[in-house]
Amino acid sequence: MKNNFFYLSDLIGVRVKIWDITTQSFKTAKFIVDTGSTKSIIDIDVAKSLGYTNYEKKISLSSLSSRTAKGFSLRLKKVQLWDITRQNINFMAVDFPISLINIDGILGLNFFRQKELCINFANQTISLK
Repeated sequence: MKNNFFYLSDLIGVRVKIWDITTQSFKTAKFIVDTGSTKSIIDIDVAKSLGYTNYEKKISLSSLSSRTAKGFSLRLKKVQLWDITRQNINFMAVDFPISLINIDGILGLNFFRQKELCINFANQTISLK
């Protein structure tokens, strides 16, 4: 199945539905797809607004550019992208820097595990099998 994505600067943007544990309904959020990230990340303020305040442990993230961010590990009850729903999936909640202010999170490889992911940049589509 082919699904459309949009560009956020030079990044691949997608609309993700995240389960809001306070309203017991899905809320739409703007994420980027990052196949170079082993973990998925959510902005800590977005996580709090969806009722996620039960953080499992403190963590530090390092990027290839040697930047470090501090945050927390947590489990999101449900995260949905197109026809894929992950339940009780591990995310890292971090305070996003100003440069990432227009996104709510990053979908990393742990979200796409056991799926075939094909990105067609010319047609702005992603196929997941």
